[in-house]
Amino acid sequence: MYVLITIPFLAFSQKNSEFTFLGPKESKDIISFVTNQIKSEDTLKPIASFYVFKISGNGDLSDVENLDKWNLDSNQKLDSTIISKIYLSKSFWKGSSDMSDYRWVVLPIFLGNPPKTTVSSGASLFFSLRDQIAAIVQKFNQQMDKVIWIHPRYTVLGIEVDI
Repeated sequence: MYVLITIPFLAFSQKNSEFTFLGPKESKDIISFVTNQIKSEDTLKPIASFYVFKISGNGDLSDVENLDKWNLDSNQKLDSTIISKIYLSKSFWKGSSDMSDYRWVVLPIFLGNPPKTTVSSGASLFFSLRDQIAAIVQKFNQQMDKVIWIHPRYTVLGIEVDI
């Protein structure tokens, strides 16, 4: 499962260096910026959500979408917090010298406490990831060169771990 998730990120994450996140000092990357103030009690079960958004050549940010349709009902507050933080990141994105250029950013957000995962929630997590990856492939099928895959991090009780 790890290989399935990380190969696209490793293959495409460095390709689009012109579109970069230059966040504040306390947030070394976009994932740190977005998850900075999320408390562990906000995530009762493990969550793996892919958020996509568009960065225009002039640095405008638009079209933020959570592709995780499995967990939206139980995490509406968390989802709106993450989407708000993504929009707040707008001023930290460096666009392109070509103002008509754009990139889609795929931002994986992994939160929760994996040891507390039950068989049922583990299956739900797997099916959610499967559907989100299928949605990414369908949405960007003909424009994969316009996609920036952010390297995933897992946040457990406020501690970030590279995966």
